[in-house]
Amino acid sequence: DEAFVFFTHKDNPVDSLTIEQVKGIYSGEITNWKEVGGKNIPIKAYQRNSGSGSQSMMERFMGDTPLMTPPKHQVQDLMSGIIDRVTDYQNRNSAIGFSYRYYLTGIMANPNVKILKINGIAPTNENVRNGSYPIRTPIYAVTYEGNPNENVDILIDWVLGPQGQELLEKSGYVGISK
Repeated sequence: DEAFVFFTHKDNPVDSLTIEQVKGIYSGEITNWKEVGGKNIPIKAYQRNSGSGSQSMMERFMGDTPLMTPPKHQVQDLMSGIIDRVTDYQNRNSAIGFSYRYYLTGIMANPNVKILKINGIAPTNENVRNGSYPIRTPIYAVTYEGNPNENVDILIDWVLGPQGQELLEKSGYVGISK
């Protein structure tokens, strides 16, 4: 599994949101950080462009709760764009964004990012692995049945083995065994 996370600037005093609060923010029902224990400043809820993997995951997360249409300047076409905008100096304390955990902690590590706890649970490797972090998505490696390439089974065995799992963990993903 991989964690789907919400993040803000490190200077934002809010450390944790509930699932209901996140849905309230992204539906447009909650518009000020003071409504979720923060400062009295408007929330800038950034989204990704339609069709991106993280935007599709956000739509699945929202379920039956309608996702608000953000102002055009709050839609980012690159994952790096949403991270940069949320942590930009002018947005300090006011912005929120979403991503996959491995992207924030590995690929685009940014010292100004604070990953929020959800329902009081941080998206640590252990919390993702044991299922206590509530917003997860499975990651698959797929081949077709009857693939004649003898390297497929070798690769699968390696990925599931200690070396493959260690590499997954070092890459920022959560392995399936310890």
